[in-house]
Amino acid sequence: VSIRGPAGDCVLVIGGGAQITASLLRGCGDRAVDITGNDAVLVKNDISFCDNRCVDLEGDRARVEGNTVQMSEDGDCIDIEGDDAVVRKNRIARCDGDGVNI
Repeated sequence: VSIRGPAGDCVLVIGGGAQITASLLRGCGDRAVDITGNDAVLVKNDISFCDNRCVDLEGDRARVEGNTVQMSEDGDCIDIEGDDAVVRKNRIARCDGDGVNI
């Protein structure tokens, strides 16, 4: 999927088992990805130019792998709140806050 320039979140999910893969998310007015729920999977996405955190995940067992995440204007590039998160092989650049906060 390709999403560019919405006023709010590019992707908002409330519920478990969300999977976002191979997507282009640019110029999001708030967060690129905002997921509340366990077992979220975020793999091989290109995410940039976010007004707040680029990725905000709340839930256990999140998997964030092989993404490019950059240009978070007002916050962390990746913020995860939950147990047993796996974050690996991501390219992260130009974050206003932390690159990754778990």
